[in-house]
Amino acid sequence: MRPVLSATGFPVTEEIFTTTKSQVDVFERQLIRRVLAGDHEALRELVRPCEHAVFMTTKLATLLHQVWMELELRPEKYKQVRPC
Repeated sequence: MRPVLSATGFPVTEEIFTTTKSQVDVFERQLIRRVLAGDHEALRELVRPCEHAVFMTTKLATLLHQVWMELELRPEKYKQVRPC
């Protein structure tokens, strides 16, 4: 059976759906120990499930900051016009 791709682009297998929370916690603890020991690949594995969300949040924050700065620098351009 061909693996299905998730929204993040990583394959979703049956193994993911059969993993219990306690198994995930053990796996994450092992990854954290490896990261603290200096294993860079373990850090990538630990962050990978959140990568897309972090990227999109950062992109949105940057966009909102640009809008905010535009409003701060040119407030007269964005004054609300009241209808007559």
